[in-house]
Amino acid sequence: WGTYQWDPAGLATRYPEHLPWYREAELKHCRVAMLAWLGLIVPDFVRIPLDDFQDPTLTLENAH
Repeated sequence: WGTYQWDPAGLATRYPEHLPWYREAELKHCRVAMLAWLGLIVPDFVRIPLDDFQDPTLTLENAH
């Protein structure tokens, strides 16, 4: 997997026992950010197939 040299705060050298926790926290935050982005974009393209939500006057600007 190679070596990872980018650590501007020096956390890996100062707190090596916390490094697995830091990696896990970074992965969790990344996944939450990806889901948040998905939740922001998908409602603009996918409509719920009910009559109340199929109003032709709904646009990207007034649908929220």
